[in-house]
Amino acid sequence: MMQHRTEADIVFERISGDFPVWERAVREAAPELADDQVQERALRSVLAQFRYDLSRDTFVYIRERLERTRREARQMRVEAVTLRERARELHARTESLMAEFGGNRTYRDGDGQVWSVRELAPIAPWSRAKRCLVFSSEMAVRRVWDVPSDWRVLSDPELERLSWSR
Repeated sequence: MMQHRTEADIVFERISGDFPVWERAVREAAPELADDQVQERALRSVLAQFRYDLSRDTFVYIRERLERTRREARQMRVEAVTLRERARELHARTESLMAEFGGNRTYRDGDGQVWSVRELAPIAPWSRAKRCLVFSSEMAVRRVWDVPSDWRVLSDPELERLSWSR
């Protein structure tokens, strides 16, 4: 079923990309104006740029739709921040559980390469110690014989430095 698009919908789609630019320009040119005055001037300016002559009702509709779009974008930014914070909490909790139960640890080095780190008890007769750390990525594998007890809680840069020690 085809949806009927009104003149206001067509105008909104055409100006919505330019509106933030005009809004910034008005805000910089007249910092003393209230937000609603800035939005009104910016909307009038962008409409004049496209030479639109709209009824007052259409103008009000477009202004309200721009404000609703702005509110929705602001809400989505808040939700994104909340989700990032939750992901950090879950990552920290996962790291804590892995440390508690002796699991592997991953980190990203300064070049963006992802490394997995695990502690092993080698059984080979040539082993230098009772335990070692094995660092592995798609590109390389490294073994570190001097295992600090707090290796699971080291920062990524500290783990990277440790991976280069002997």
